[in-house]
Amino acid sequence: MRYGKAIIVFFSIAFLGIAVYFGLQDSVPEKKPDTEIPLSVIVQSNGKTEEIDCWENEAGEYYIFLPSYADLTHTTISFDRNAIVSIDNQQIENGVTCEFLQLDTPYALKYVNKSRNLDTTLTFLQSGNVPTIYIDVQSGSMDYIHAVKGNEESGKMRLYSADGGLEYAGSIKSINGRGNSTWECSKKPYSLSLTYEADLLGMGSAEKWILLANAYDASNLRNKIVYDFAQAVGLDYSPQCQWVDLYLNGDYAGLYLLSTRNEIHEQRVAISQKNRFLVSMESKWRMEVQGIPYVKTDSSSFIAFRIHDSTIKRNKLQEILQSVENAILAEDGIDSVTGKSYLDFIDLDSWAKKYLIEEIFGNLDATGISQFFYWDGNDETGKMYAGPVWDYDYSMGYRLWPQTSVPTAFLVSKPHAYSADDSPWFYALYQRDAFYNCMLSLYQTIYTPLLENLLETGIDQYLTYISQAAAMNQIRHGIENAAVEAEYMQSFLTERIEFLNSVWLDNEEYCIVQVAFEESFTFACYAVRPGECIPDLSWYFSEPVNWYIVGTGELFDISQPIYQDVAICLEAEQNGEEQISSFQYIPGLVILIMLFVLFRIDKFRIKRKG
Repeated sequence: MRYGKAIIVFFSIAFLGIAVYFGLQDSVPEKKPDTEIPLSVIVQSNGKTEEIDCWENEAGEYYIFLPSYADLTHTTISFDRNAIVSIDNQQIENGVTCEFLQLDTPYALKYVNKSRNLDTTLTFLQSGNVPTIYIDVQSGSMDYIHAVKGNEESGKMRLYSADGGLEYAGSIKSINGRGNSTWECSKKPYSLSLTYEADLLGMGSAEKWILLANAYDASNLRNKIVYDFAQAVGLDYSPQCQWVDLYLNGDYAGLYLLSTRNEIHEQRVAISQKNRFLVSMESKWRMEVQGIPYVKTDSSSFIAFRIHDSTIKRNKLQEILQSVENAILAEDGIDSVTGKSYLDFIDLDSWAKKYLIEEIFGNLDATGISQFFYWDGNDETGKMYAGPVWDYDYSMGYRLWPQTSVPTAFLVSKPHAYSADDSPWFYALYQRDAFYNCMLSLYQTIYTPLLENLLETGIDQYLTYISQAAAMNQIRHGIENAAVEAEYMQSFLTERIEFLNSVWLDNEEYCIVQVAFEESFTFACYAVRPGECIPDLSWYFSEPVNWYIVGTGELFDISQPIYQDVAICLEAEQNGEEQISSFQYIPGLVILIMLFVLFRIDKFRIKRKG
């Protein structure tokens, strides 16, 4: 089963669209197109008014999603003057206040005009605690923006505090789509550019902002938790963020996370205006397709460095990154070209802090996607820093990936990190005593107390804060209950910290199990106590399959206890003949190939020294 890379990429792209479209679109109810909106409400606060349209689900039921600050006594109902409307079997007048209504109550709704006779239910829901953003684009519809990710429109925006105070009102240069796999969701993320720099919700003045949809995260907590945690441990320039309810052209779009942007700016990544750069590890083929500038080092064929900002010429930037890589990967830790040690190239504290965040929270993208680094010309040490953090949708036990859903999986310090399809940087550093000791000291003194607080009260406090907003978001987007997902996350994180404590604090020995789909493409890495069995692998294929030991081709019984490190795969070559058919597992491979393209597939393993 020796797949060529070109074949893999070809099928990956083909299956990606199909899998994402049918896997995500069916689960998210959208407002039915080309239907007359029966009514809207006018919400008032401090002399300002906003109009919010009702929303129809797939069952034909209607909802009004009210912002945190709405007062039913100052909220009025608006509808076609030629329509006859009754709520709860009482005919109402246009402009009547909502004070006679109760929240979370399905009322009988009848709406009759010349073109429509509607008999259904209407429910009023209200958010709580979170601010509200209204954006109206010039065309009055998001259709153009949603058609292609790069499309943008200008418009107007208002930002209200949770109690109704007008925090910002003005024009916006543009709003456009962002993200990669998240852009395929119906709840889409956006980039926002104001016409002038403004301090939104106390997060510092800037022109550019991000609206994260958290479409893959039913809890709506993952990014917020990690961004706040990174600030708490002192990882410089970590993003600031606040939850907001977002309304687009009068339509409730859901609960979003308004976030600062990772950019060189005096209020963001505040580094030198000269001799600087900000880069991030990303998928090379994605950047090529999208025409994004990048530089590449030698260690990976899949991962390259996106240039977000640089005053250094591209060839010099590539030279710097290659020198850093050479030193990190060299057996003696010395770059043979410059003669410098890896300790001369990297800021040990920031790299250790960044590594801990990735490993503790179990980030699927930890070794290749959205990994930021910067170089500050004002720093006399001339070292490269790790950070800021970004993008943790696939962390804290994210259920749809076998790597992230097992608490005892290695995501960063994994033996097979040396791969053409992943960055080996953090794993190589994990072998170095200076890095390991720095990491361990930080974990014991700073991280452990903060993690204890997070598990004891932190997650519950986050959830309580957004509970009303999350309930509206759940109805609007047909997702899992946020409290259920938060409980799962807390359970997962508890088990994961217990596992990492056993490794880092108790020095417990584990057997390392690599799972591959052929010898050159390792997919996951699990830690198993001697005498225990490897995690359930039924997720990978719906029917029983044969697993073989990498290197020997011997049949491997996955139900037997493990007593030593082992690498297993679905391929064995004996006497020049393949033992299993490549086509036998096509249904399962559709998903697995998709994962390869989106999130890279690891290979090889090198066990930590000592």
